[in-house]
Amino acid sequence: MPRQQKEQVSKAEISQGPEGWLKTRFPYNAALVAELKDTFPVGHRKWDPGSQCWFVSDLYAEELVAMLGRYFTEVVANIKSAEKTSENPFYDALAALPEAHIDRVFRSIAQAVHPDVGGTDALMKQLNDAYASVKNKALKKP
Repeated sequence: MPRQQKEQVSKAEISQGPEGWLKTRFPYNAALVAELKDTFPVGHRKWDPGSQCWFVSDLYAEELVAMLGRYFTEVVANIKSAEKTSENPFYDALAALPEAHIDRVFRSIAQAVHPDVGGTDALMKQLNDAYASVKNKALKKP
């Protein structure tokens, strides 16, 4: 675990990036960059050298704010909260699909968020919970 130390009077900013992404700007901190790379899977983070900003998937908004709070005295977040029908974004996605496509889409998402390929246990649990709920609901339909 990298040493976490707050900078003296420094600030990190988080704003809405392109759809599905959060844009974050902060003074360079090697320990923070290492933790960012260790925490967020490759498909859910990217560095943009042109704007010198990190982009992180909005699925990780809470983790990103907490991480920046450990390194900086001030974190300014200008993020729009998305309207969701549930707390689980995977449920919203799977529930919107026709029944015939649920299994195929579940497997595709699972291949991207599985811990063995860079995802996290938490994401996989959310996906499995959503899949079980959607499948149970589909089975109960007349």
